[in-house]
Amino acid sequence: AKYASLLKYHCSCINLLAMCASGRNASAKALLAPVTPLKLIIANILDTDVRKDGTREDAIDLDTLQYVKTPWVRLMHDVYFSSQDHTATSTMLCVERLWSGHLSSGEGDT
Repeated sequence: AKYASLLKYHCSCINLLAMCASGRNASAKALLAPVTPLKLIIANILDTDVRKDGTREDAIDLDTLQYVKTPWVRLMHDVYFSSQDHTATSTMLCVERLWSGHLSSGEGDT
């Protein structure tokens, strides 16, 4: 129960950041982009089920995995994909992991 509460709190905080960047609030998007780099967001989406030794957790509940990934996807969308800002667009194009199809992170990616 302790971890469930912490997980809900974590996901609520990520959702709150996403809500701050939703809509046409360009100044909020500009403030959130340096605090939540795209590489970090992608790592949190793709590596949610990765252990410290680099292996994937097989026995993880898929609903929980989806519950954790959803706020990160929303944050990525609201900060980077919904932006008409040239800097945000350039940032998206420069993140190799987003376009390469590699699921595991290389050293120094996050």
